[in-house]
Amino acid sequence: MPFCDVLLPGPWWNSLTYEAPVPAEPGARVIVPVGRGVRIGVVESARETPPDDRSFSLRSIREFPDEGALLPPDMLDLLLWGGRTFLCGAGVMLTVVLPPQFLADRAPLPPFSQPVAPSQREYEETFLYDCDDEARWGQLRGILERRSSFIALFPEQALAKAFWKDLPASLKEKSILWPSTGGKKLRDAWLSVRQGTVAGVVGGPGAVFAPLPEGGTIVVDEESSRAHSAYKWPHVHSRTIAGRRARVGGAHLVLSGRLPSSRIALRDDVVSRDRPARNDIRFVDIRKGFASESLGISGSLSLSKALFDETRACMDAKRVSL
Repeated sequence: MPFCDVLLPGPWWNSLTYEAPVPAEPGARVIVPVGRGVRIGVVESARETPPDDRSFSLRSIREFPDEGALLPPDMLDLLLWGGRTFLCGAGVMLTVVLPPQFLADRAPLPPFSQPVAPSQREYEETFLYDCDDEARWGQLRGILERRSSFIALFPEQALAKAFWKDLPASLKEKSILWPSTGGKKLRDAWLSVRQGTVAGVVGGPGAVFAPLPEGGTIVVDEESSRAHSAYKWPHVHSRTIAGRRARVGGAHLVLSGRLPSSRIALRDDVVSRDRPARNDIRFVDIRKGFASESLGISGSLSLSKALFDETRACMDAKRVSL
């Protein structure tokens, strides 16, 4: 009888082993007994040999709700890697990668497209820094037109919307704007990508988990922004995830923005494309920058602005103010 190691959502660092009534495909959803109830998990691996320790009995998988694997091999590998890298475990990463409905609703999902063969392309990277957003985005659109699939990440949803709005028709008709919130919109977007109906994704940091096939282009704009890092635990970083996906999948990684991050700036092949004029630069002494404009007054004042303004008006009129 086959055996499966199953990942469960939540603070599980290790998978649980179950007997499988039929051969299972890694990445497939399964319904398994846990304690007195049942949970929805994802198959991490399958094998024919039983565990070495047979001093305990194994429980059996109850059901395979879908036709095929929900997670393609590269996304399953990314999930396991993320659990180790961000020190949260694969169970927590499962809740980050997948929309919550997939781990709560037992209803069958539509059939998925078969994973494409691993890309034969070699990893490639490009750095593009320009203070002019429109000029930089124009170059990014040109890069995206040369690849069959792409993910374009922005630190804020407003920037993603602005970029997607001006995409050429040839790109927009095969791409979607990744939703910034969960719910039905996220579920539908995830399934549309997994089913192969769209080939391009533009969105905020969460779009890095869109299940596109390997070998396309991954853009991280404003890559130095802290907004690419999740504000709550686990603090996954979309730039780090994008770099991993690009290297493993042989994709073209484009890091862009107004200014490079400190890590990228240390590389010799990053050159600023434009510099501000010297007369546009103002040097400010922080210690004197907040000094009062009125002579004889220094330090902070426990006066309201209205009272201070009236006092100054009185003094300017050569009257006495007390």
